[in-house]
Amino acid sequence: MSLSKLFIEASESSKNFKDSKSWLETLVSMLEAEMRFRNDKPYILLNPSKCRELIVYGDIHGDLSTLLQLGKISNLDEVLERGGYVLFLGDYIDRGPYQLETLIFLSMIKRVYGDKVILLRGNHEPPEWLTPYPHDYIYRLVERFGRDKGLELYEISKEIFKKLPLAAVLKNQALFVHGGPPIIRSKSAGNVDELLDVRGDAIALEEILWSDPAEIESEWEPSPRGAGKIYGERITKRVLEILKIGIIVRAHEPCNYGFKLNHGGRVLTLFSLKGYPYFNIDAAVLKVSPLEDPEWFKNIVKYVLTTESAGRIRASSIIESSGNEY
Repeated sequence: MSLSKLFIEASESSKNFKDSKSWLETLVSMLEAEMRFRNDKPYILLNPSKCRELIVYGDIHGDLSTLLQLGKISNLDEVLERGGYVLFLGDYIDRGPYQLETLIFLSMIKRVYGDKVILLRGNHEPPEWLTPYPHDYIYRLVERFGRDKGLELYEISKEIFKKLPLAAVLKNQALFVHGGPPIIRSKSAGNVDELLDVRGDAIALEEILWSDPAEIESEWEPSPRGAGKIYGERITKRVLEILKIGIIVRAHEPCNYGFKLNHGGRVLTLFSLKGYPYFNIDAAVLKVSPLEDPEWFKNIVKYVLTTESAGRIRASSIIESSGNEY
């Protein structure tokens, strides 16, 4: 199915209240069904033997045009048609011009490809007690449809947020989260369930959605964001040992060239929008073949695709960089 055609359909549907409501409710229903299938656990387990191809997106923030551009570069249409997976790391709304359109577009491709389209929760799909700034999605809805209908769509959107999984684990290969791993739980966890089954754990939820890696000696420090933590390489190594994997793939931070590495290449940050309000040069996705190349994480830059050649030209400087970008 043509992603460009779905983009047009999503744009048209977003102009109509009934169509918008229907597509958001469809996404709620699909996410509910997946929750029941995994017994309400907030994480997904992926088996490399069933995941021949995988494309991973970072933050979108309503930049649907860059999402499609990266989809063309990574051959997303063909990957999905061949039974491959696409995984989004959260932050679908706020800031950008196509916020509702993005949610409708994701609902559309998920209806076609089912569990091959994985949508994780970002900090901009917030619990009510941890709202980010800016959170202008609700105002965009009210502006387009009026107060009552806009608020009705926002209530449905909140149900979507609640049902999004927090993490995905690709067995023996990678952990995918929006911000970072559950930092405090990593001290006592001995397996995937003890680490990632964070139901009822508000601290762990905040850490997953809001934390950032940094080149620090300590295990963690308070975050200047005011939520989550900054975590050091010792936390990353511990999480990799618990899960028996090689890398953490996350989003959450603007990257001038679309991606960056921390902790000796053990943490990859992806940023899949460009321009306003960050004015970054490049956007990026990750494309790997977990079955054919189970150690892809050892040469990670090879598998990062960017919208411009600048990202690959400057890859060596990104690998060596130790600074965080906020």
